[in-house]
Amino acid sequence: MSNFRGVEKDIAVNQLFKLPPEDVISDSGHCDGLNISSMLHKQPFAVDECLRPATVQHQLVLFCGETEHGEVSFNQEPWRKYSKRNNEWYIAPAGRNGSAWRWGKKSFSSKESLIYRILLPVSSLEEEAQGIDARNTTVTLIPRMGVVDDLMLKLAFQLQEEMASPSLLGSLYTDAIASLLSLHVLKNHSELIVSKVRSGGVFSSARKATLRDFIMANLHMPISLDQMATLVSLSKFHFSRVFKNTFGMPPYKYIFRTRMNHFEQLLVNTDEPLYLLAEKVGFGHSNNVIRAFRRFKGITPSEYRRRIRSSG
Repeated sequence: MSNFRGVEKDIAVNQLFKLPPEDVISDSGHCDGLNISSMLHKQPFAVDECLRPATVQHQLVLFCGETEHGEVSFNQEPWRKYSKRNNEWYIAPAGRNGSAWRWGKKSFSSKESLIYRILLPVSSLEEEAQGIDARNTTVTLIPRMGVVDDLMLKLAFQLQEEMASPSLLGSLYTDAIASLLSLHVLKNHSELIVSKVRSGGVFSSARKATLRDFIMANLHMPISLDQMATLVSLSKFHFSRVFKNTFGMPPYKYIFRTRMNHFEQLLVNTDEPLYLLAEKVGFGHSNNVIRAFRRFKGITPSEYRRRIRSSG
């Protein structure tokens, strides 16, 4: 469980599941734009039965611990036996994911087990379906237990890590992870009637220039998928694919490279201190831009500036 990191707790999500505060390890709150939320909590073995309310979001629930046996009732249906194993998923569709769980006589280890719960808005799957240009975009998430899905596991760890400790790439990277997770769930755990699928295409020269100009003009501040997608009148999910087709890389990577290239030019052509240059390319603090530039060039900004000027 070293993959999970603690983050600030979100009261609204905690209240939804009525978990004791001591059982909630972390709650990520919401990703900007996608409104995805997640929670890491202990399995409440102190009680013999627990209720989980139905939610308006889809739930992707990861079990982490030693094998657990018990009985479950979904949506007030008859009880049935279940087993949970380490790193298995329970996929629960929105509105149909109310459940009651009971353990009775425990036949498993008393070692602490953890639950990582992702709440995925219905709209995220619908917009992914629209993004591949499907004529029929009615999406049905398939309820499943005992799902082994290594990619979903990897994305979940990345999502929780990014929410716990946001990277220099900001919400664009979180959006990219969440979008990929939605697309993966759509492809592998949903039913979707697709009459026609066509490639995402590329931006026209005019739209490409508009996006380039917008990014350059706003390097000093955060740039979101919503802003750029609105600029070219696309959903952000479709926008991400067309952007990658056009520029050869995802939006967050293109913006990062543009910030770094502009920062490099400022290093060479001005004598301004690093903290001012950091603000001009949207990093806010000199320590952030130093780390980013070292990753970009393999050298600190100050050393790069000295080398360039000594060679000139």
